[in-house]
Amino acid sequence: QYRLFAACFGMMGALFAMAQHEMVVQGYDPYGGLVTTLKAACTACTAMCLLRIYRIYMLVELFGRVVRHITNLHPLDVQVPVALPLSIRSFWLEVIVVGTHVPPFL
Repeated sequence: QYRLFAACFGMMGALFAMAQHEMVVQGYDPYGGLVTTLKAACTACTAMCLLRIYRIYMLVELFGRVVRHITNLHPLDVQVPVALPLSIRSFWLEVIVVGTHVPPFL
């Protein structure tokens, strides 16, 4: 379900970005209220998408710990360090992809 939410927020952010771009191309003021509102919506969607991706990486680690506990009888530690996803390269790859396709504040 987190992946679905991340995808939905990413798609909504992309739609907001396309709408703001089309408005600017059609001659709307890039600093006007409506375009700025679309920029804020795009930024909010990007932030929510990134937070969901972060949460997915946290849950994957927690699930791996539960599986190791069940299959190998390792002690179960449910306290996943907050910085753990930040040390995973694929997490940063997803952040870069989302950040370039749904750029905030532009």
